[in-house]
Amino acid sequence: MSKVDQDRLMNQQSPPNRSGEELLSAAQAAAFLDVKPATLYAYVSRGLLRSYPAGGGHKNRYSRGDLSRLKARAEARSGHGPVAASALDFGEPVLESAITKIDPAGQRYRGHSAVELAQSDTPFESVADLLWSGSLPETPPRWSAKLPLPAAHL
Repeated sequence: MSKVDQDRLMNQQSPPNRSGEELLSAAQAAAFLDVKPATLYAYVSRGLLRSYPAGGGHKNRYSRGDLSRLKARAEARSGHGPVAASALDFGEPVLESAITKIDPAGQRYRGHSAVELAQSDTPFESVADLLWSGSLPETPPRWSAKLPLPAAHL
């Protein structure tokens, strides 16, 4: 069994278990990872992927299991940005929220148009209170400034 560490996907070059382990050609492996053959060879040279001799000649084979782990690792590193971007390609928000909503009319805060709030010179404190409490106050809230704590409380 191969060992997996943080720096390299595999750090042993033992052959795969021949009882069921599928080995792919270089062309198949490159297609599976959606990379060029040169990139596949670079993965091998960096220790990210193992290759196995395919009988005579210079042809190599690659374990489907190793390829799957490398692909999963690459997808995990791609981050949440691409996932969110692909979700937005469908035109729907990723999550629904009672606080904000984006629709063809624009951004809304708890049902109030953000553009209308800005155009009507709604004070920042009132919008903050709307977001926090769920209702827009009749008059702007007055927040008292807190005095700095005495040095003994720090």
